[in-house]
Amino acid sequence: RRTAPSGPLDWTDREAEFAALGALAGSHLPVPEVLWFEPDGGRLDRAAFAMSRLPGAPVRREEQTTKNRV
Repeated sequence: RRTAPSGPLDWTDREAEFAALGALAGSHLPVPEVLWFEPDGGRLDRAAFAMSRLPGAPVRREEQTTKNRV
């Protein structure tokens, strides 16, 4: 995952995200394994990290509404 040049994820901190996922490793929460972090963006032009994939699919916005949860 790398920092977008601009857009909705501009404010995120890749190093903090990498650290949080690493801290949750070994917990009972389903989190991807973090593989490496590149703070200076050498190969990708901006800060980035790699992580494994988890099975499943993201929750869609309509599935998050109260109407659909009740």
